[in-house]
Amino acid sequence: MADRTRILITGAASGTGAASGRLLASPDTTIMLHTRRNRGGVESLAAELRLKGAQTAFALGDLADPGTPDRLVAETVGRLSGLDVLISNAGFADRTAISSLSDAAMHASVEAIQGAFFRLARAATPHLCAGQNPRVVAVSSFVAHRFRPDIAVFPASAAAKAGLEALVRALAIELAPSGVTVNAVVPGFIRKDAGAHRAIDPGVLAQQTARIPLGRIGSPADVAAAVAFLRRQQQNTLLGKSCTWMADWSSDGGHAGSNRATGRQFVDDGTRPGYDANGRRGHEAFSATIQPGSGRFFDRRNSRLNSFD
Repeated sequence: MADRTRILITGAASGTGAASGRLLASPDTTIMLHTRRNRGGVESLAAELRLKGAQTAFALGDLADPGTPDRLVAETVGRLSGLDVLISNAGFADRTAISSLSDAAMHASVEAIQGAFFRLARAATPHLCAGQNPRVVAVSSFVAHRFRPDIAVFPASAAAKAGLEALVRALAIELAPSGVTVNAVVPGFIRKDAGAHRAIDPGVLAQQTARIPLGRIGSPADVAAAVAFLRRQQQNTLLGKSCTWMADWSSDGGHAGSNRATGRQFVDDGTRPGYDANGRRGHEAFSATIQPGSGRFFDRRNSRLNSFD
């Protein structure tokens, strides 16, 4: 097991978490799959990943409970003999208006998303620092960035996801000297699994889908491709970034810029200062266009078409 990449994925029984597991599973990985209570879903996924050669384990627990993240990391390290990659994906959407939002509901969103990431990262840090090509990838959401009358607003979820992204940036600086990269993926509207809870009315979703040049919303597999990109061993200089993925809207009601209007998926525009693996400040000079469903990206640093592999 020491020669395998050891991965913990939270919220892995369905959606983006399950899709990430499917994409990352190989004979070179051992994966701990977490779910709050969907034992059947996570057991089914574990069996599917074993067919791909991965070794698997699974654990249940409510990450909003302050004791669960520490227990989950300890169990993961015990079962996998260490930890190399943390994928913090678990969470839920709450579109309750602020005027109707109770203290308990606000607390639940913050604890399940921001608090869970904080406690998972804190518990995982010493193990990641001792790991092989260590990575932390958090899954955020466009709801922390887009506020318009014609798009559903999620006050509690937005606050929790924004807090998560702030923690990602702070942790990226803290862990960079140890060689651990920390980043977030920020998806747009993503298709739900059949039977899953939908926080957005189908009619509203159809209206938003009509505004997307590709003519479709994103899929869990699309987001998993972003997670896999940030997890790559070769990707060791991108730090503290919130990478927009699928369907990014501008504040004036249109799609943001001609490139985004093509419906392509963008990782980063390369214009913001970042930090290298040694914690030194500087421009990362990274810019890539992701080709949906192709497994490839065009790196504009060197005008080359590269593979995620």
